[in-house]
Amino acid sequence: MQDMYHSDGNQDVKPDTRTYNVVLYALANSKGDDAPMRVALLLDQMNGENHSVKPDSVSYSTAISAFAKHGGSGAVNSTLLLLEELYESDIEGDSSFFSNLIYCLTRTSPEEAPTAAELILMDLTKRIEAGLVNVTVNTEIYNALINCWGKSGNRGSAARAEEILQEMQDEYDAGNIHVRPDVQTYTAVIDACAKSREADESKRAESVLNRLEEDGLVRPNAHTYTAVIHAYARSDSPSKAKHAQTILRRMIHDYENGNEEAQPSVVTYNAILNACEYSVGAATEVEDAFRVACDTLDEIRSCDYLSPDDVTYGTFLGVIAKLMPKSETTNDLIELVFKRCCADGQLGPLALKKLGDAASVSRYRRLLGGVSADNVPAEWTCNVVTNSR
Repeated sequence: MQDMYHSDGNQDVKPDTRTYNVVLYALANSKGDDAPMRVALLLDQMNGENHSVKPDSVSYSTAISAFAKHGGSGAVNSTLLLLEELYESDIEGDSSFFSNLIYCLTRTSPEEAPTAAELILMDLTKRIEAGLVNVTVNTEIYNALINCWGKSGNRGSAARAEEILQEMQDEYDAGNIHVRPDVQTYTAVIDACAKSREADESKRAESVLNRLEEDGLVRPNAHTYTAVIHAYARSDSPSKAKHAQTILRRMIHDYENGNEEAQPSVVTYNAILNACEYSVGAATEVEDAFRVACDTLDEIRSCDYLSPDDVTYGTFLGVIAKLMPKSETTNDLIELVFKRCCADGQLGPLALKKLGDAASVSRYRRLLGGVSADNVPAEWTCNVVTNSR
């Protein structure tokens, strides 16, 4: 396009900012290790004194995305330098630009990103108060900040996420309508609890759900409830399988009472099975966990709008391997589950692995009948969805 424009003077093919942004986007999403450098060079070219096409906020947002996506030890610093460059230009970033900026930081260094995001927001607030920029700090930006803390998994991340939720609520109560917490806010806080490595965060997750349900103006959705179940599944909480099942009951009650966004998904049921699989404790707790797992599998198999997937069967086989004693009765149960799995076309890699963990060697060989991971019959795997959860 440039050659045609320069040689013929054809104004119809003159590259503009949108043209350059398309190229920046393509470079940012390429797999080459040199993508960030090539993006930076093209951005420098656009900023050149003699260049007729200048970058806009989309150009900088794309460049920041490139550095975040390709990582590296300097990704956070490069992001901050690009932001400073934008401030020094006449380019104005809006709320979406800053929320995207923080979401991009989330993909960089877990140790550095949350602190950098906090500093960016503090600096932005000062610039707004000084009249240097015309940006509204809104719910979208705060949600990105909470997400950044949650994805880091750092010590204190869940507590900080809940603090930000409270700050938003306080500002909203004081009259700032732009920062009202929404369902994404609450869900991000709960997700931070689920990803935390600290004790008792499952209780914090459920307390945030309680707060949301009491709000009245905002209702939880399937992601919200499922995040609480994940928090219990990943915790060391006693009776976590029963706690997870209780959250499912609340979810179903909410759905049946008109909240269509709360409809459970197969991911929800799989999360409960995961809580069962990794339950430990006294014999009564293990028995309770196995009972919850059986109830969960029966429930999803009889559901009108859901059916088990490969993860469902694989995780249930994992439950048997972890919680059931080795015996012929256990082998018979494994065989029943295996045959249902194959009949449903859901024998994925996880189910095949867990079958080996659960069954005795002789039963495993008899069930597969010479089949290996490389030659599984197509009818056994026909409904497996790649990357199902």
